[in-house]
Amino acid sequence: TGEKIEAKENEEVRLLGENKLKAGTREIEALFEEADGLWINLQGKDRKEQIEKYRKECKKKGKKYEEPRRVKSELKLHVSYEGWKEGDKRHTLVNKRYITGMMSSRKLKKIRDAKIYQQYKEEEIKLRVMNGDGARWIRNITAKGAISQKDNFHIHQEIVRDISEKEYREELIKIIEEKRYTEVEGYIEGLKYEVGGEEKAVRKLEKLQSYLREGLPRYQDILKKKGKEIPEAPEGIEYRDPGIMESQIFTVLKVRLGSGRKSFSKNGATYLAKVCASKVENNGKIEIEKIEKPIEIDNSVEEWIKAIEENVKKNNKQHRANRKETEENISATRKVIINSKFMKDIMKMKNFTEMRCSF
Repeated sequence: TGEKIEAKENEEVRLLGENKLKAGTREIEALFEEADGLWINLQGKDRKEQIEKYRKECKKKGKKYEEPRRVKSELKLHVSYEGWKEGDKRHTLVNKRYITGMMSSRKLKKIRDAKIYQQYKEEEIKLRVMNGDGARWIRNITAKGAISQKDNFHIHQEIVRDISEKEYREELIKIIEEKRYTEVEGYIEGLKYEVGGEEKAVRKLEKLQSYLREGLPRYQDILKKKGKEIPEAPEGIEYRDPGIMESQIFTVLKVRLGSGRKSFSKNGATYLAKVCASKVENNGKIEIEKIEKPIEIDNSVEEWIKAIEENVKKNNKQHRANRKETEENISATRKVIINSKFMKDIMKMKNFTEMRCSF
């Protein structure tokens, strides 16, 4: 089943590239996207390949090679949704859609583009937000014109990792929550002196500075700064601050693939993840009929070209007929002109009465 889902995604990407994929008709003004990954243990040939790759990297960098006990790879998960169900205590997502698998960011982006193209009138979307942990692959899949922001959970997680003193952590979190973003770097710079310039602590603070240098302003802040209004949410939907990936990673992937001492091949993990995502997306059901349903193809361009070709053929046929008729008319005219000239020459020799009598 997972293999069928992957094959269908690949076919959708191919059709979009050939301008044959049928465009969606659903009109929305805001679309939210979030992405994150789950690192899982590899087995078999994928594990061996990863170890060999690591061995070569160590040799290239002159580092001492040590056989790793566990070899992991990231299983990516992308979620798109239209907002949150209004007044719902569980903050249920509206029309959520998943893309998952061990794949490059480039491939994930192509699948995402095909999915969004099939579902929505993209030209009607006024606000598009990408929420993530700041990883490069998430930045690579962010749509053109979308607002990119770091996830609050990962911001807090990074602060806890890099600042050991509770009071300093709480003060920095307060600065960010109060949206005093311009004060963040200066505050961290001051902490370097508070920790006495200890090398290890300073390195952590520099890493934190780099991480918090961008992605802090929420999409609401950015729109306000640009003098733009947040689109009005449709009836039954509300717009909130994104931050649902930890829950989604756990529900969709971690329960089945991340718990215990499990290990997978890359294909096995990808196919199983796609089935898990399909089940969650469809409220606990695996709909084989939906998976096997043929992709809707847009033949409008081909039909347009075919109509033009038929019109050209028709015009060519008419043109040939008109040309033949023209040539016949020219031939007849020439005969008339020649006969007229011949008669004029005769008339010069005799008058018409004598010529009639002689005939």
